[in-house]
Amino acid sequence: MACTVPAIALPVGTRPPKRLSLEPLVANLCERTGRYDVLEVGERIEHPYRRMGFPATCEPSPSSFADVYRRDVVVPAATFVSFEAVTEPVDERLAMTALRSQDGARMPTGLYDRGRGEPCEPLEAIDGAMRCLPSLWSMAQTSSLDESCRGSSVAIVTSFCSVDPPPIPRYGLVHDWTCTGMRYGVVELGSSIPPPAMFYNVDGAGQCTGFTSFLDNSIYIATRAVTMDLFLSLADVRMVGRLTPFRRPFNAAPDRFFDHQLGVACYPGPDRDGTTRCLPEGLRVEDAFSDATCSMPVRFATNIRIPDCRDAPVAPYASFFGIDGAHVYRIGSESHETLYARDLFSGVCGPRAYLNEIVFDVTEVAPSALALVETVQD
Repeated sequence: MACTVPAIALPVGTRPPKRLSLEPLVANLCERTGRYDVLEVGERIEHPYRRMGFPATCEPSPSSFADVYRRDVVVPAATFVSFEAVTEPVDERLAMTALRSQDGARMPTGLYDRGRGEPCEPLEAIDGAMRCLPSLWSMAQTSSLDESCRGSSVAIVTSFCSVDPPPIPRYGLVHDWTCTGMRYGVVELGSSIPPPAMFYNVDGAGQCTGFTSFLDNSIYIATRAVTMDLFLSLADVRMVGRLTPFRRPFNAAPDRFFDHQLGVACYPGPDRDGTTRCLPEGLRVEDAFSDATCSMPVRFATNIRIPDCRDAPVAPYASFFGIDGAHVYRIGSESHETLYARDLFSGVCGPRAYLNEIVFDVTEVAPSALALVETVQD
């Protein structure tokens, strides 16, 4: 064999698709274009080969974890519906970005701050408000340049292209863990520092610890923190619809929605009424019993106990997946009742260990109170 027949490996037992989208392989990540080829998937190859070793030779490559199929002709791009990126005004400052097809179908992709002239996404800012902060593709981590961890701060912006540096970013997005969860701030970036370089951070034990940046990191001096009131508060926006799609920071595509009616982030999932609804993100919900014989089941929500955070507000909702679908609960007051659970090994019913948790009562929310999400094909 000369290893001349291109192939593709899929997990064992996977039903092969008729077609598959693949990004062409490149020698250097900096050469990636973000464009994809659509390939026809052919017949299964019973005895696959691949190039191995140095110098490379064509060797048998059996696998118990993958099924291998022929990778046939590239499907012409004109076969598929084309889309164009459009911006649709929501109010005098905010717009929604979308992809619109030739026949008028549209798919929302995010938000655009018309006043600042930049894409943005709904995130909880460090001032506690839900704001439309700049959409950033890289992580900014603030560190110090000296061994005391008190010197000039820098932002380490991860870049996967080490040959040709990416365009210099204007902002870095920094995060701060608070009693209510993750909040985000924005810093302006100035001059760059060539990698590798030594930086210092305070570790969990309170010690100033040094580390070296990777060669594929781009490092910029953080010149100043940007005032949060420069960014649009979504409480001031009257949205056209109930849900706005957005992506988590540093994800490539939208993977969540913001529910303007409930004021929380949510994700599509099957509800217990058989429909797909946008389920709120929040605390963890668990099963236990309210009596010492483990005969009276009850559900409750838990939050990690953080020092100085006992009186802090918590997420207003939580989702639980049962065998009949998702259940959504509104978080109530902190519970001080003793809960019971059966030991996994002995089956004996005893008090449940709380560890470093705060327990809350919950009230179930009717599916009709959640936003309906439909997958449509026109």
